[in-house]
Amino acid sequence: MRSIVVIIFLVSSSWVFSQSVSTLAKIEPNFGDGMIVTPKGDILVSGGYNKTKILKITKEGLVSTYIDSLPGPVGLGFDSKGNLYVANYTGNSISKITPTKEINEFAINLDGPAGLIVNDSDEILITLYGANFSGTGGKILKFKPDGSFMEITSENGLLDAIGIVLDDNKNLYVTNFLGGNLFKVDRNNQLEKVATIPNAKINQITYFNNYVYLPSPNLRKIFRFNISNGTIEHFAGTGADTIIDGPLLTSGFNMPNSCAIDVSRRILYILEHKKGLIRKIKL
Repeated sequence: MRSIVVIIFLVSSSWVFSQSVSTLAKIEPNFGDGMIVTPKGDILVSGGYNKTKILKITKEGLVSTYIDSLPGPVGLGFDSKGNLYVANYTGNSISKITPTKEINEFAINLDGPAGLIVNDSDEILITLYGANFSGTGGKILKFKPDGSFMEITSENGLLDAIGIVLDDNKNLYVTNFLGGNLFKVDRNNQLEKVATIPNAKINQITYFNNYVYLPSPNLRKIFRFNISNGTIEHFAGTGADTIIDGPLLTSGFNMPNSCAIDVSRRILYILEHKKGLIRKIKL
C-alpha cells in the first residue's frame, strides 16, 4: 500500500503566536504515561509501567489520588456509562473501573497493552507495544463490551505501537514509539503510513478539531498532524531542555510524554513526565 511521508514545516501565523503555554500543576516527578479528561473537566494521569495509581488533577490544579492498585496503568478511556478502561502494561491486562471505583478485570494475557480509547459504540480499542519492553507488539485490537475481540491490523510497519486516537470521521490514527511514524487506519481497516517526524519518539497522542496532537519527549516539542492536507506542523516548544511558559514557539519543554484534550473548554493538556508537571494550551 502506498505510504506518504510528509515534511515538517514551521507555522508562524499571528494566530499561533497569540496562543501560549502555561503550567497548571505539579505532580510527583517521573510519574505518568496516559492522560484523559473526565466529563467534569478533571484530568486523570496514569502512573505508567512501574506505578500502580492514577492521579486526578482538577481544573484549578489540585492533585489527589483517583485510584490505586493497578499493575502498570497506561492508556485510559471512558465509555458512555462512565466506566473507565485502563490498559495495564505490566499486568498485560485491561481493567474496568466503575463510577463507584470498583475495579474489574476486563481482559488478560495481552502482549504489552499501551494506548487505549473507547469509541461511540463503547468498543475498546488498544495498541500493543509488546510485553517486557520488547517493542514487537505491533497490533491493534478491538474489544466489544462483552469482552470478545478482533485484531484490526498488524502490518505495514506497525511495530512498537502506543498512541491511538479516532478522528471525527471514525478514521483511526496510531503511532510507533520509535521512528516518529504516524499511521492511519480507515473504516475498512486498511493501514497506511501518513506522516513521519524524523528521529522522534511518540508516546500518547490526542485528537481535536482536525488535528492529531503528538508530543515528542526526546525532541522536546509538540507537533500536530493536519488530517485535511496531510502535513505535520511544529506546534510548540523550542526543543531546548528547559521549562518556559509563554508563546507556543518560544515555550520550553523537558519531556512532554503525553497529552489530552478538554473538548468543551478547548484546552490541550500536556504531561511533563520527568519534571512532574501538567502544562496547558488554550486552543
